[in-house]
Amino acid sequence: MISARVHPPAVVDVLHRARQVHANARMALKRLATGSEPHEQLEAVQTAVVFGVATTHVLQKLRGVVDGFDDWWAPWRAQLSADKLMRYLYELRSTILKEGGHDTDRVTDLGVLNLFEDLGDAPPGAQAVYIGTEGVGWIVRRDDGTHTEVPVVVPDNKVRVWLQFKDCPREHLGTRLHDVSVTDVCGLYLAFLDRILDDADTQPWNLRT
Repeated sequence: MISARVHPPAVVDVLHRARQVHANARMALKRLATGSEPHEQLEAVQTAVVFGVATTHVLQKLRGVVDGFDDWWAPWRAQLSADKLMRYLYELRSTILKEGGHDTDRVTDLGVLNLFEDLGDAPPGAQAVYIGTEGVGWIVRRDDGTHTEVPVVVPDNKVRVWLQFKDCPREHLGTRLHDVSVTDVCGLYLAFLDRILDDADTQPWNLRT
């Protein structure tokens, strides 16, 4: 959102930097929605969470620039603290930075799968079919007697694999959540931050004297 209100340069600078950080989180969310490799998805979700929380940290730089910041920030801070989903992501940021964790599970959703039709012809050395968190495919015996998994790409309506937060609260702003995939949850978080940034843009900030 581009505000029609004209702010002092010091305020514009803080708001601009907060928007830039938030944009980094948004870019990570886009990668999360399109990334196919597990390590790419994990990197994207960590980036989205860390930069999402950083958005509020940068925004609070206004405290030293304008009068009345704490009065304006208090209701937003209360919502962030009271909402279990928002608090979960805030605490997850510390887990990511301090412990290198991500608190996610890979989930596999099986539709109506016809193994013989959807998997196609078995490759040479195929011993069995596997179905797991990474999808489906063939277990193939190598010439040296060891086995390897050969994945098969099937339509999303047959097998869908996604990342889901562990122990994630299933309520946000009084609404029950049916999907706690990392893409949806991060999307809700960044949408909430959008509201905060938009509100900050419209405030009649006066420089501290």
